This record gives sequence, C-alpha cells and structure tokens, in this order.
Amino acid sequence: MKYEAFVELLEQDINNGRYDQDGKLPSEDVLIESYQVTRYTLRKAIAFLVERGQLYQVQGSGIYLRRRAKKGYFNLDDTQGITSESRGINQNVETKVVSLEEIQFKDAAFVPEGLSLSPETILYFVKRLRLLDGKPFVVEHSYYIKSLVPYLNHEIVEQSIFHYLKEVVKLKFGFADKIIRTEKLTQEVATLLELKKDDPTLVIIDEAYLSNGALFNYSKLYYHYENSEFFMHATMK
Repeated sequence: MKYEAFVELLEQDINNGRYDQDGKLPSEDVLIESYQVTRYTLRKAIAFLVERGQLYQVQGSGIYLRRRAKKGYFNLDDTQGITSESRGINQNVETKVVSLEEIQFKDAAFVPEGLSLSPETILYFVKRLRLLDGKPFVVEHSYYIKSLVPYLNHEIVEQSIFHYLKEVVKLKFGFADKIIRTEKLTQEVATLLELKKDDPTLVIIDEAYLSNGALFNYSKLYYHYENSEFFMHATMK
C-alpha cells in the first residue's frame, strides 16, 4: 500500500473509532501485518499523524490517541482544506460557487503582504461559499496560479480543489503559511454569510506552496463569527 493511501486509511480508522477501546494503536508489527505496509511507511505515517495532532508517542509504552476535538471545531493546523477536515468530525460540507474567472495578477482584489508576482501572471480567481451542516460557514476568495494549476472548471471547484490538485494534477504539496486577523464584513461577504455589513469576521490568509517551494495558491477566508470554532495542537518542549 502506498504511503498516501495508508495515511488516509489509518486516519479514517482512527476517526471511526477503531482504536478507541484501548486508546492506543497496536504494536508496529501488528500494524504492519494488518495494513500490509513497510516499517518505513508506517513510521512516516505515524510521524505525520503525530504532527497533525491525531496521535502522541510515549517512549517505551506505545502510540496513543489524542483527544479528538468536539463536533464543529476545525483544526487550524490543517492544510488540506475544509472538505478533508470535515470528514474527521463527521459534518457535511456543501459548496456554492459564486464565481470562477481568469484574471491577471495586477487585477487581483487582494494580494498578501510581501507577495510579488509578474503583473501579467494569469490566475484563476474562485469565490465560494461553504456551508457546514446547512449553515453558512466561510466565504473563500482563492487565487490559483495557472502555470501550476492549468485547469479549473465549475464542476471541479464545487468539490475539493485540493483533492483534485493532489490526485488528478499530481501536485506535490509542501507547506502553508497562515495569517489570522479580524475585520469587518463588506456588504458582499455579509450577504453570503447571512450577516450584516460591518459585523465582525475572523479572517485567515493562506499561502500554499509546493514541495519545491513554489507558491501555487493564496486565499482570503472570511468565517462566520457565530458558526465557526477552531482549535490547534501545540507541542510543549
């Protein structure tokens, strides 16, 4: 089994409660036999899930499950998008595409501080409303660099864009930088979130990079202040 498929399956088993009774994973040998993976693949996956906040290791004792967040709380450490994160907390995400267009970088309504691209760089500009269990959750203004993301259409952006980029386009994701701040809602975003102009919103600015360090996406996300709750994991050293 390939590493990516194993991580997805192991995380799914953890989220579905397969190991809840013991509160820990079986031994390495048992996991290797159960999932038919190499020891290297197993340890790489465990390290990833430890970093993601799903597991923690106690030397000489084993690998334990971390307490999962309550329903409705989203992990700020997640870099795979809302659709991926929602599966772990068993909530339904619905996507409404507001617009999809090609623009030049010089015409972008929003540019993260310090970001510099050629003015003629072609971007896909995507506006989406995401609903969580039927309630407005977040409005996304996302920009994808077309030279790295060569094709998007309405059908693709109705689903998980990151899943499409990973599984179909075969992009190798690297890391993401996030800035978190508060703002007042514009009329356009307030209408989509079913709030009032100048209501408060938590804004997260994302910059997503490939494994070679190339920026392929940046986004500005406006969260509904009543329908959004978050958590993040931290390691004390």
